[in-house]
Amino acid sequence: FLMCTIDNFTELQEIYQSENSIVLKGLDQRTGSAIAVKMLNTEYPSNNMIARFNEEAELSKRLDIKGVRKVIEKRKVNNHYALIME
Repeated sequence: FLMCTIDNFTELQEIYQSENSIVLKGLDQRTGSAIAVKMLNTEYPSNNMIARFNEEAELSKRLDIKGVRKVIEKRKVNNHYALIME
């Protein structure tokens, strides 16, 4: 997978990869907090993949369960959909 840089986040390291996504860990330069980034593996995902990705983001924002990371923001990184999580 193409390693990338993401504005305001450093020390990005891959911690997991599946058929559809990759998960990175890193640091938020603004706060010093640890973050996780989940990105879709493909630059041109199907409409179904995008819909599932958006549903996951919305669900994560509403959950308040210890151990489940909340989505801080959703953005595109190097043409890949990404969730930035606490």
